[in-house]
Amino acid sequence: MDEDEIVWESSWEPPTLQAARRPSPAAQVRNTAFASKPATTLKENYLPNPQAKPFVIKGPVVQVDISPQADFTILYNRRHYFDRVTKARTASKPNFHFKISKAVLATYSKEFKDILNVYSYSKATEYNFEKDNMTAMEVVLKVLHSLAGQDVGVQDTYKIKLKKVWHVAEILRKYQIDKDLFKEWFAEWYQRLDHTNKAVCEELLFPTWHFSHGVGVAKATRMAVMDRVGTVVDKNPLFCYPYWKHPEYSWMHLPKEVVKELSNTKEYLRRQISVGLWFSIDYHVDRDDDCCEVGPQTKLEYERALRRLGAWPPDRATRDKTLKSILDELPSFTLTPPATCCQLCASPPSCPRRLGYKGTVDLVCTFFATAFQGLCLHCMQLSLMKEDDEYWFLDKNKVWGRDCAKHGGFTHGSGSWYRSYMSSGRSKGIAKFGGINSRPNPFKTR
Repeated sequence: MDEDEIVWESSWEPPTLQAARRPSPAAQVRNTAFASKPATTLKENYLPNPQAKPFVIKGPVVQVDISPQADFTILYNRRHYFDRVTKARTASKPNFHFKISKAVLATYSKEFKDILNVYSYSKATEYNFEKDNMTAMEVVLKVLHSLAGQDVGVQDTYKIKLKKVWHVAEILRKYQIDKDLFKEWFAEWYQRLDHTNKAVCEELLFPTWHFSHGVGVAKATRMAVMDRVGTVVDKNPLFCYPYWKHPEYSWMHLPKEVVKELSNTKEYLRRQISVGLWFSIDYHVDRDDDCCEVGPQTKLEYERALRRLGAWPPDRATRDKTLKSILDELPSFTLTPPATCCQLCASPPSCPRRLGYKGTVDLVCTFFATAFQGLCLHCMQLSLMKEDDEYWFLDKNKVWGRDCAKHGGFTHGSGSWYRSYMSSGRSKGIAKFGGINSRPNPFKTR
């Protein structure tokens, strides 16, 4: 019987709790009953009653048959605790027993293979694992057995929540399983995910990166920049701040170079909105000759119209609104210059092709439609090359998204190419991950 599962039927309390409950020396003098009490009786309460009968709290057993050719059992016997202060027992949690194939797990898991190499476990039929998420472990076992050609019902694993995917990544690293084996599974899970919830984009950054899902990385990075307020961060749903300082979970985040690039992209787009909307005002500021009488009033009405949309000034508007929400409001911009306004004030020459106020706002909307479509994993992979010939070829021929769709990425413009194509100096931190799955590394140098 496991000593941790034994609870003694006595009123034993730890010495620290007994000391905390003792009165002060002055109170001991006042309390004659306590002062006259022999010290030996206090010491006796420190130890459990040796004549008390121990009992074991047993939880229900849930047996999960993973493989039809099972010859091994993974045991998860949950520990239960007894609160000696409140005399309350924890609710019994189920004990999970996974019936698996020993050969399959030894083939894909280096950690399990090392366990079987020990003589005492080479002929064993069961083994105890600890501290794993049961849903994620079931997913991992089913996917591994499906790769071995067994029909284990892997379709059910695509219904798990996003939080469980983080547990899957944790288990793969713990038992040294190649994460590339789960690329197809993650792609199918991502396809069935509800993409209407934009609040989970920060939680999708790491899983899409870890499993090298190009379309997922592009969409998650774009949403993190365009659909979120404040600093770009990759949120871990498993642990609270500061989860990255924990030695077991510090690897579960994007490289700092990628997060820095996303933050720079967000600031660049905010500045571009300000510059684009300023086109129509710039002419009047630098104009030396006198304009018509209603020219300044027209400029003021232009700023007021933008203010009503919540888009002016951009640096103040982005404090409470996302970039996408601001850009979605701009198409509804309307401004009619007064009839007495001259042509120069109605359509300042500084505007491209004399578009006027409305045309300038439309031009800003057109530019931001393809300004940043997300980071491209294929372009990041090319940036790890020692030579920069590919970089200058793409820049000269203006084919920034060439072959990206063929390599799991997507077709994009110059904005995503520029932010994704990191030079050799900027990509050093991305290339250094060290150890098996210590950090997600979707890149392979040529």
